[in-house]
Amino acid sequence: MTKISKKKFIEAAKGTGGVQAVVAKKMGVERATVSIYVKKNPWAEEILETEREKIIDLAERKLFLAADNDEKWAIERILRTLGKSRGYGDYQQIDHGEGLKIIIEKADNANSKMETNSKAGKGVRDSKR
Repeated sequence: MTKISKKKFIEAAKGTGGVQAVVAKKMGVERATVSIYVKKNPWAEEILETEREKIIDLAERKLFLAADNDEKWAIERILRTLGKSRGYGDYQQIDHGEGLKIIIEKADNANSKMETNSKAGKGVRDSKR
């Protein structure tokens, strides 16, 4: 197996989005070699996770710019995700503890269903009943 140094790995991981295949290509090794290295070195997984977070930050920034430019799709996406706590999500989840979880989807959703998970039982029901 090819020897990978910490310094070489860190340098290769920069700008990859945390994708192991890209790291491997930059280092001139097989993807499996990088995968094994990451499994043996928990700090390496943290490096890859940091690179993934950078990509998410970039995408989030572009989403906010699109919303700022009055792009309807971007505004809806932000409200459905970040605005869930204010009632803008596609569903509402109520957690009563002890294994009981109730998910209620909005009625205007074509595939509106109610899902329950509890120790007593699990199921999905149409909300039209």
